[in-house]
Amino acid sequence: VLGERTIVEKVTTVGGEETAREVISDEITTAPVNKVIQVGTKAAPIEDIATVVSEETRTQEVAFEIEYVNNPDLLVGTEEVSQEGVLGERTIVEKVTTVGGEETAREVISDE
Repeated sequence: VLGERTIVEKVTTVGGEETAREVISDEITTAPVNKVIQVGTKAAPIEDIATVVSEETRTQEVAFEIEYVNNPDLLVGTEEVSQEGVLGERTIVEKVTTVGGEETAREVISDE
């Protein structure tokens, strides 16, 4: 809440122009009321923050490569597939640590 201040001044004028100004009194008639904001300082209870370590396993496809082998029995410019390619599979196991439901660390344990 804003406060109020009352200032009484003596103003001297000559010919309509101010020539002097003197403060007679200056007092606070209503004191201001400060705004108070409460800021929390209490730490969260430790039992609410659980640390969980788990393992996650995921697989990924691994693309095959194409290998060209020269064959003297084939005419120039012709190609013949002697073996079809097959996609491979990669398995990744990770250790995941969460604290209070938030992931804090991830570490690869195996990658085969």
